[in-house]
Amino acid sequence: MAFDPILAIRFSAFAVGMMAQSNQLSKSDVDELLAKASAHLDADDQFLQAIAGFALLYQANRFDATYLASIGADLVRAVQLEMLPTAPDAHRVDIHG
Repeated sequence: MAFDPILAIRFSAFAVGMMAQSNQLSKSDVDELLAKASAHLDADDQFLQAIAGFALLYQANRFDATYLASIGADLVRAVQLEMLPTAPDAHRVDIHG
């Protein structure tokens, strides 16, 4: 199986979200995730925006364990949404609005 940078970013984001929830997160973990995501995802990608938003909130609230758990859960949900398959007929307005 070939290396897939997008899959690696998903796993890294999941790990960062879980570390945030358990108050085991370091600034270098967040910086590394943001660097990987910025290098491989488009600027308008919603997943990149979720990661960047997490990084921004982490910087402002990194010593508040309760808040970290909350934003960590949000990042894990973003990973879960990223993993959902796209419907093959997603372009059909008559079905999906």
